[in-house]
Amino acid sequence: MTCCSLNIFSSGTYEYSQGTRAEIPINYKECRTPGDDPRSPVRFRFVDRTAFEAASPGTVKLRCKDETLILVVRPAARLSVKLWRVEGDTSIPPRDVRAGALVELAPEAFAASGSALLVGGSSTVRWEFAGALRAERRQCSGEGIFRYCPPDSHGVARAIAAGRGQALARFAGLEARLVLEVKPRQGGRPATAPAR
Repeated sequence: MTCCSLNIFSSGTYEYSQGTRAEIPINYKECRTPGDDPRSPVRFRFVDRTAFEAASPGTVKLRCKDETLILVVRPAARLSVKLWRVEGDTSIPPRDVRAGALVELAPEAFAASGSALLVGGSSTVRWEFAGALRAERRQCSGEGIFRYCPPDSHGVARAIAAGRGQALARFAGLEARLVLEVKPRQGGRPATAPAR
């Protein structure tokens, strides 16, 4: 007796901003990546084959262990900056930035249609800080499974004083600013002790 064929493969679609550098999402295993085709919208690193650059507009379908992964590359038409994390503030999104706190900012890219585009963690985003914000060295925190390191594309700054601070991000020929109102330290001390 013959029966039906069953398609056990599902697919996931991820839309990336042109110019982003990223890795295949970790929930996709054993993906077959294309060869080194310079015309491909997605170019994979020769050694590692999970890291790629979204080089030009287009779509690439990858067959993975249990599903199909679809990578779509679109040019970014607009960029914005989002407050991602603030040392000492566990609310999502963070509410307060206090003098002395470490601040992490993330770039957000949007297509001409307004749809959000992913900016990979390895992307080259140029950050500048002014006013009450000063660029800070990127540092990891936590241990074991709780270890967290800011992605390379994120901006990291220290709120050095109460007042206005400005972050400027540049990516894919676009730029965006975010102005933050930094509040005074609580009780004459930093909101939290700096990470060691």
